[in-house]
Parts: sequence; structure tokens; C-alpha cells
Amino acid sequence: MSVVTGSNFAVGMAPPAPNDTVKPTVSLTSPSTPGTKLDPGLLLEATAFDNTGTAEVRFEVAATVVATVTSPPYRTNYVLKTGLDAGLQPLE
Repeated sequence: MSVVTGSNFAVGMAPPAPNDTVKPTVSLTSPSTPGTKLDPGLLLEATAFDNTGTAEVRFEVAATVVATVTSPPYRTNYVLKTGLDAGLQPLE
């Protein structure tokens, strides 16, 4: 799995299917400022494209999936997750 990171957050990107030779693209667009604090309500947003369609975009913090969005626009607000404290989180 490739991971595109920004600030303290990551967006997961699965490899293409066996017959699909075009890799999907994904980019984290929010938060866009390094050092953004992980607080409830924080906007998480990404752009994603795949020539065969995008099934989902997973938002990850410190290797923990915090949200999955299955249709564009790929955005959600962070909800506090067990094991992830508010504040800065390390990149994995």
C-alpha cells in the first residue's frame, strides 16, 4: 500500500487490481498545514482518481483508520477514536 502524507495525517491507497495497469492517485488536501492538531471536528479531505473507479478513501492517523468515505467529495470531520489522543500524532 502506498501512503500519501501531509501534516500528521495519511491517506491510504490500495494497489491496482491484477488487470488494471494504471495506478490510482490520491492526495490529502486538508489538513494542509504541517503541525495541525488532531481535534474532534477537524476537516479531513482528499482527492482521489482511478480509471476504473474509486471504491473508497481511508483516512489514517498513526496507522489507525479514522474514517472511510465511499463517494466524492472525499471529506469528513474527525471523530475522536479510542487510542488516539487529541493533539499532535506521529506519522507511521
